[in-house]
Amino acid sequence: MVTYYHGGVPGRNPGDQILSASALGYHHYARAYLPEPGVDHSGSTPYDPSFVSVTTHLGSARGYAARFVHPNGQREAGDVYEVQILGPISDDPDFAAPGVYVRTSKPTNIIRVVERAVVLNRREQNRECWPYRYY
Repeated sequence: MVTYYHGGVPGRNPGDQILSASALGYHHYARAYLPEPGVDHSGSTPYDPSFVSVTTHLGSARGYAARFVHPNGQREAGDVYEVQILGPISDDPDFAAPGVYVRTSKPTNIIRVVERAVVLNRREQNRECWPYRYY
């Protein structure tokens, strides 16, 4: 059995659903993940806020929880949840790690809260999200 995690919106509880950024009205996330000017992004897929992103890698969920930003632009320490996926999944094209990073167009159910209020600096976030790189 595969365990999936999601890091993001704080304050949710078991039984709640995680919805896509689009469904929550969090359109600021699409702007946050725009390609950097002057960097070659050929072959990459732009972030799609209509999906819920989940991972089998707890560190990645922690890294993304630490990056949570409200629509008003304020950063807040997000939470990490173990989730149950309610619909079909596909590999997330933003990552070259099939089966580790997946996404679904359906909501996910929170099974349990793994960690509340994850605070990491940018270097720690990167190390958590991508442990095979050197920081």
